[in-house]
Amino acid sequence: TDEDRILREKLSSEEIKLVKLEGEMNLVLEHLKEEYQLTLEAVLAAEYDVANLVEARNRADELRGSARALEPVNLLAIDECAATAQRLEFLKNQSDDLYKAKENLTQLIKELDSNAQSRFLETMEVVNRHFTEIFKNLFEGGEARISLSDPDNPLECGIDIMAQPRGKKWLNLTLLSGGERSLTAIAIMLALLRTHPSPFCFLDEADAALDDANIGRFNRLLIEFSRETQIMAITHNKRTMAIAGTLYGITMEEPGVSRVVSMKLEKVAN
Repeated sequence: TDEDRILREKLSSEEIKLVKLEGEMNLVLEHLKEEYQLTLEAVLAAEYDVANLVEARNRADELRGSARALEPVNLLAIDECAATAQRLEFLKNQSDDLYKAKENLTQLIKELDSNAQSRFLETMEVVNRHFTEIFKNLFEGGEARISLSDPDNPLECGIDIMAQPRGKKWLNLTLLSGGERSLTAIAIMLALLRTHPSPFCFLDEADAALDDANIGRFNRLLIEFSRETQIMAITHNKRTMAIAGTLYGITMEEPGVSRVVSMKLEKVAN
């Protein structure tokens, strides 16, 4: 009938409109996904209204431009960020270990410095006592001492050597005469040897600046110390040679040819 035909035409027209709307809806959904990374559900769930559509579009264009300015996007950035964070954590742990090691070393250095300072001061006290005794024997009187130039910093400061030969005032080692300097230096050397005895002691012309009176006192001390230490002395003094157990001489009978000559004085005396 005509009525059925009209209804069918209306139904067909409505179906065409529906298909058209579905197509437009799909385009809108694709546009939302591509341009805004949104879904229809997310849009419908939004709790705000757009008051001004033009301003909203302008703002969207502005944000879209800012997003494009960040391109190209490094898709490996997330993995690189994770690897960098892991590397940072590793370096932080290494740094913490180094700081702890530094603190431990600093504490160890303090302990070693404290022990070294204590032992140094104790040894210096003993050496000072021996130095005073030996100085009196060499000079037949007088006084001498070793002191620190900075008592508050004993491990890094200098050492002052002061002497007062009999009948004279206190003087620094550098202000003594040549013979007095030699005797004082010998007294210090023997004081160290008495504090920490050594199997051997080498002297290279230690008596060169001494007069006959001082040579006698020097030789008596060498005899005393030779009971515990083997002393080898290079000397041109006959009195020093006379107290030796064995003499070694170097001669040059022919140019460029040296010869060693030795003599045991004990056998000669017998």
